[in-house]
Amino acid sequence: MKMCITSEGPSLENKVDLRFGRARYFIFIDSDTSEQESVENPYIEAMGGAGIQTAQFIAQKGAQVVITGGNFGPNASRSLESFGIEMIGDFSGTVKDAIEKFKDREFVSNSESPKEAPEGIPERVSPDKSDIDELRKDINSALDSIEKAKEKIDKLIERK
Repeated sequence: MKMCITSEGPSLENKVDLRFGRARYFIFIDSDTSEQESVENPYIEAMGGAGIQTAQFIAQKGAQVVITGGNFGPNASRSLESFGIEMIGDFSGTVKDAIEKFKDREFVSNSESPKEAPEGIPERVSPDKSDIDELRKDINSALDSIEKAKEKIDKLIERK
């Protein structure tokens, strides 16, 4: 299984970053082969939509689970869910610790539905395919809008 862990630096000895969309690095690990890749976050300086862009990036890299030190924002959570990526948050420790705990199955996923919702809170309902497709369209539309805004900014800067 390929996992992604947010990291404060490029090594397994670095702490898990508290941020998701604006984490400094992403460390991708294949838990079966132990193959790893450290990638600097291309969206750390994004003007907006960092969580959505990061979710898409992680999905493109083939991750099936993501571990971070804090919480996932609502937009990032929806995006990750739409890609079927399991989310584990609020982890404290090093990237290496996160890998070991994941392999030992010591995590409770943020993606799991509760067996019984507390009174007054509706149970989480899994989205159907049309909901997921609609969310993917919304994400792609948002990314297109962001790209167009970047182009406009670049043109404005060139005029100065």
